[in-house]
Amino acid sequence: MFFSEILNFLYKKSCLFCNNKKENSFFCSKCRKELKFNEFKILRTINEIKIYSCCNYSGIPQKLVRLLKFHNKKFLSSEIAKLMKNYTDILGLDFSDYEIICVPMHKLKKKKRGFNQCELISVELSKLLELPYNFDLIKRIKNTKPMYNLKINERIENLKDAFEVNKKYFHNKKLLLIDDIITTGTTISEIIKSLKKEDITEITCLSFTNTDKSNINIK
Repeated sequence: MFFSEILNFLYKKSCLFCNNKKENSFFCSKCRKELKFNEFKILRTINEIKIYSCCNYSGIPQKLVRLLKFHNKKFLSSEIAKLMKNYTDILGLDFSDYEIICVPMHKLKKKKRGFNQCELISVELSKLLELPYNFDLIKRIKNTKPMYNLKINERIENLKDAFEVNKKYFHNKKLLLIDDIITTGTTISEIIKSLKKEDITEITCLSFTNTDKSNINIK
């Protein structure tokens, strides 16, 4: 008992956002309170599909995404999922007869990073919402260029024919499409188009964050 107390003291967790060690937590209560949700309404529609986003991509939500994606803090996927669940609870969204899918990553990029952060979030969210997840329905078959410096028309061209739907993995359920960050919406738009080509139309999109570019109109 005494030895474990010494270890806890020596290896006490500090908050990833403010370095506070008082709570022995990676995400302290003070920083949780500072996190602000978006308005509890539809962010926008893309191809007639409702898009919801929990937080603006800034401050703590931005740090959560970046720590997960670029610093291998995979355990934060559960924290993000909890926040997404809280947001949908307040919205009062009904996910009866839904299945979770997510924005897929090309196999080469997934191999390089070691994981798809959207899959990690989706797995954790599936536990909280008590929904199945399905990562076989849609695949990213084109190894697209990074898009952070691309203009809107370049993004659209970059994502052309990037996704493939295998309908044998469609289980006749409504789909909850998960993303970590929506910028212009071009990726979501292409996924929705690919699904609709296969007559899969009952889709809702939920992203953890969105940037200020997320209201750009996509044709």
